[in-house]
Amino acid sequence: MKGPLVALLALALVTGSAMAAPRAADDEGMFRPATQVSAVALHHSQSVGVILNEQTQAALMHRNAATRAALEAVRASLQQQFANVQFYSSLDKVLAARPDVIVVLKSANQHGGFVQAQFFDSNLTYITEARGVNAQQAGALRAFDASLKALVASAD
Repeated sequence: MKGPLVALLALALVTGSAMAAPRAADDEGMFRPATQVSAVALHHSQSVGVILNEQTQAALMHRNAATRAALEAVRASLQQQFANVQFYSSLDKVLAARPDVIVVLKSANQHGGFVQAQFFDSNLTYITEARGVNAQQAGALRAFDASLKALVASAD
């Protein structure tokens, strides 16, 4: 019974429903973290499992070159900060792999550059987020990288 409940909660988390409410200034409908925050800190020694949110998956399905490039840059940033980084095609697969940290990644470029990675512990409790926003995708990726480095450095 616990497995289906965890999967349902995780699905709600990834799709942005049930557990999260959008910010008033957030017109893109991004989900926000639950009110409970994990005690887990980010460290270089951790394994990270990454899944993409629905909008990013859709952009990849439409062969959006800017989204692909942004994801490769984010992958490189994550690999510099963590011991092991694996991308997964579904929430079930990342949960089965049991990484130390689960990342839900969003990248968008409709209105300039935007990259966000929300970090969750193995119980799907929110830890923190790294984000980069800029009028240009390259600027957003630099801001994301700096945000990620600061998060991991502050925990070490």
